[in-house]
Amino acid sequence: MATSFAMQSLTYDGDVNPEKRRLDPKAYGMIPDQNRILVFVLMMVISACTMASQIFNVILLRKMGFVVLVLYFVIPMLLFFARKLLRRGDFYPANIPLLPIVLWHIIGKTTTDFTAWMAVTQPKFMGGAGYTGNLIFNQCATFVVAAVYLGGGSGGGLNGEVVWPFVVASNGILAICFVLFFLSINRSHVSTFFSLESGADQAERLFYKRAEPDVKLRYTIMHHESWCAHFRDDVKAYVQDNVLDWLEEKPLWWSDLLLANIPDDMLEGRVVALRAKRALELGDKASRGRRNSMSLGMSLGIEEVEEEEEEEEEDNEDVEVGGGRKYVLSTTPSSIVSLYNPTVPDTSHPIQCYGTYQSGCPIVDLSIKKGNQEFASTGLNGPYRDCTVLIHDVTKSGFPPSSINTKALKEKDLGVGVRKLNNTKTGHTPPQGFLEVPGVACLDYADGGDVLFTGGYDGRVLGWDLRQRNSFAIEVCKGNGVADVKYWDGRIVVGRTEGDLDVFDCRFERCCLEKHVVQGRPGLSKLEVLEDQGLAVAYYLDGVVRMIDVGGVGGGEVGGRVVEPSMVYGGGHKGETLSLLRASVVDSGRLMVAGNEGEGGGASVYDVKTGEARGRVGTGKGKACWVSAAGEGKEEIAVGGYGCKGTIWRVR
Repeated sequence: MATSFAMQSLTYDGDVNPEKRRLDPKAYGMIPDQNRILVFVLMMVISACTMASQIFNVILLRKMGFVVLVLYFVIPMLLFFARKLLRRGDFYPANIPLLPIVLWHIIGKTTTDFTAWMAVTQPKFMGGAGYTGNLIFNQCATFVVAAVYLGGGSGGGLNGEVVWPFVVASNGILAICFVLFFLSINRSHVSTFFSLESGADQAERLFYKRAEPDVKLRYTIMHHESWCAHFRDDVKAYVQDNVLDWLEEKPLWWSDLLLANIPDDMLEGRVVALRAKRALELGDKASRGRRNSMSLGMSLGIEEVEEEEEEEEEDNEDVEVGGGRKYVLSTTPSSIVSLYNPTVPDTSHPIQCYGTYQSGCPIVDLSIKKGNQEFASTGLNGPYRDCTVLIHDVTKSGFPPSSINTKALKEKDLGVGVRKLNNTKTGHTPPQGFLEVPGVACLDYADGGDVLFTGGYDGRVLGWDLRQRNSFAIEVCKGNGVADVKYWDGRIVVGRTEGDLDVFDCRFERCCLEKHVVQGRPGLSKLEVLEDQGLAVAYYLDGVVRMIDVGGVGGGEVGGRVVEPSMVYGGGHKGETLSLLRASVVDSGRLMVAGNEGEGGGASVYDVKTGEARGRVGTGKGKACWVSAAGEGKEEIAVGGYGCKGTIWRVR
């Protein structure tokens, strides 16, 4: 019964799925809105009776000889494959290579023989008539095997008084349950179990009878080419007539994956070029680009140093916050995190350095734990791309700057006080096809620093319990690529690479509270959450900072809702390098400082309420694209970027 429950649960979940019912109401929707428990119980009993009959057959056949048992499985399997090959577009249920397809069919056929798994009634698997015929064949085989076994005198302790009652009872219960099952499901779906429709027939039906573009493309472009081989010219004409509109409007169902699956001959030359450019931009956006990862990323932190605090209290009096001293952590192209004390006269040299990855493997993000005892960093992780996150103990793992040869930095040089998070089973996986894409793109500590949340371009957000010694991650959510993730009062705000913002309850796995779709999906760089106001400050790759209300609880609509930002900052300057763009609200919520990809201008300053530009801060060289703020009212600002020195500014 446990196996029956597991297999039919898959059937049940797929059939009641609202999205699948929308895509093809004829294939999904047999389970009614009422009496669902009764239908599921009948499905379980059907599966259990089928399994009992098949196991009983195997026992009897094994007693008759191993060769007979092998023939019992091989002959029906060969007939099954012959039928698959004869039906057009029915051999490839998915757009994957031949060997996995063969294994797919063997496993699916064997599983259905033993469990009567109803999910294979879908046209791309067995189809309705194929499923019913296979079930009838197996149940009739039970009587034939019993008769041959008893007639051949195989012996073994089983006689007609045992065999026939079992065969008749199991098949009788199965027949009764099937009758009740057909009476309980939606009447219009009874014909599903006798349908001769193949995968190609389904694709043709949906392409010509449905108006929704996502339905048409899902069953043609996103499946094997054999599905639409006989009406490919019509598909090509449809794509060519509409693809430019889709690229411009970017509807909710449109994605880079869909564009990548459209054959070149179905696209105009400029669209092919645009797709190639988009793939490069996606890889650059995902990895931040090796060139742009060499930019100076700055985070302002406060380090509590009790033994030095009394001695230097007078020197740091003007920048003291919370009884501690301020330091700046900066990342550099040489895979080093440097610690600076901005209060000393000479700030051009770090006072401490921390090794992260092998030289030439840039750091793409870091996060400082509350209390500043440690920080976490992630980068391109060297040639093995093992998606490693490193956690440094600030007081234990550092080196004097003069002791590190950045050209020869190896993993063994990381020192003590460094913890690695890189579980290969539960951790992130780097996206395929890009040599310089970090598996872990962003990270953020939860309150207290006991949990670290990481986001990756594999589309997953993971939570790591740092109190445990093992590096086991719990998946909070999964979807499109994650550009940034922020913890906020028991919730996780996830910024997707295409620009959408999702809010998840991190106490429950995959519990989506809100999904915000940004019009045009310009692509997200970095975001910040104003916890007291429930607003997300999101910096997009079109050069615009959008302030979006993410404070609502509930909703969790499947398709999300298109949101209008409550405030927009910036003139829409579109960067060419897709650098790490970050903005921060400072001066107790009165001003916003946003990084700028323009050369020699520094970071832009805006009035939060009116959106008016108030000037710029930063050096006159390079691209000041990274901004971080600290202090009680965030009155101190660190500005860094690509090709420029980091500077500290204070709002007065």
